[in-house]
Amino acid sequence: MPKGAPDIKERYAHVNGLSIAYETFGRLETPALLLIAGLAGQLLNWPEEFCTSLATRGYCVIRFDNRDVGLSTSFETTGIPDVPALNRALERGEEITVPYTLRDMAADAVGLLDAMDIAAAHVVGSSMGGRIGQ
Repeated sequence: MPKGAPDIKERYAHVNGLSIAYETFGRLETPALLLIAGLAGQLLNWPEEFCTSLATRGYCVIRFDNRDVGLSTSFETTGIPDVPALNRALERGEEITVPYTLRDMAADAVGLLDAMDIAAAHVVGSSMGGRIGQ
């Protein structure tokens, strides 16, 4: 890490009955910047150099593993969803059942901020992470 770069701290938060793995870069008292990865993307999809660069610009950068990804709680028994099949069923007007939704994943992101006692944050999402952030 470059000289003067902020420390990285890996932690777990208990959110919505799950364990959410996350890391912070920078000081917690600076403005928060929450990074949300896309479908099946781990927190590592946000490169350490990128996070460190943002932290040195005065942000508390938070990257985390969404539920069912990386070091966060896994839903191994539900298997990998067949997204095209689910979309076809929706197009036919069929009711589908899924173990969780984007709304649940958004609640996890908010719950993480709550667990960290952060009232407001800038939010950046990559791909599906953008939909979660919205």
